[in-house]
Amino acid sequence: MKLDWNTILEGQIQWLENLYKSDEIRSSYNAIIPLLTDNKIPSRIIISGGKVLAYSYYIKGNEDDDRIYSTMGFLSKTIDDNKITSLLDWLIGASRKENKIIIMNGVFNEPDNFKELISKKDFNVINRIRMELDLSNQVMDDYKDNTQFKLAEIHKENLQEICELIYDSFRSLPERFLLPAGNNKTNLLAKGLLDGTFGKFLDEISYLASDANDDIIGGMVFTDGSTEFKHVPLLLFIFILSDFRGQGLSEEIIRGVLNKIKKSGVREIQLWVDKNNFAYNIYKKLGFKQCENEKTPIYCFNP
Repeated sequence: MKLDWNTILEGQIQWLENLYKSDEIRSSYNAIIPLLTDNKIPSRIIISGGKVLAYSYYIKGNEDDDRIYSTMGFLSKTIDDNKITSLLDWLIGASRKENKIIIMNGVFNEPDNFKELISKKDFNVINRIRMELDLSNQVMDDYKDNTQFKLAEIHKENLQEICELIYDSFRSLPERFLLPAGNNKTNLLAKGLLDGTFGKFLDEISYLASDANDDIIGGMVFTDGSTEFKHVPLLLFIFILSDFRGQGLSEEIIRGVLNKIKKSGVREIQLWVDKNNFAYNIYKKLGFKQCENEKTPIYCFNP
């Protein structure tokens, strides 16, 4: 059965265009729609009275990727629980068949009962928001280098070690399910940083912090933001090792790195953070502004 995916997805495309004020969204869907039309991307729709009420589809990552990436949309706000559940069950079946984690980002026209139903299916959820910092407005001239730690650039040669530290730091955080899983997880994360999965890795503004004994405390990893609709440097990871938490070092390390990257000529940075993450309040204190309309719940199911 051939479907008019242009019509089905038009509402979602317009929603994203209004949300992000970007002209790149429609062009990205122009690549997906022909694949959906030719049934080259797995999809499921719900039709009633000749009208499409809801849809879902997913895209597999490469062979090394341990996840599948899904989206879901609703063209009616009055869809009943059973129909929503049938779409969720279809995705769960695909997850178990592929033995891959589902990552579902940004459900279009989400019904009021959606979060309740998806939680019953053992999906995890984090509510991420985008924040921006205009470094040109930051008064950093009076910043004094902290004597508790030293900063050194992260280089591609030690990314494997850095990824192991990131996993140690993210173990108890809500965002942990966004990282690759499995026995090969650190290799996959390092590969993703090198091959541009998260955007181009910016080693010149990514830093490790270490103490006077040269023990690593934590660090910050930046990419060029090319995976985002706003292409400015993206703070992809900030990590503080568990032994050094609770000492007020997170804020000081961020200040130190911001001071260095401002001197390098960077004028604006962005990040995504879960509001339940302890770092959220630090970012606000340091002058990051929340992009009120850019909130993205991410749902995850691990088979």
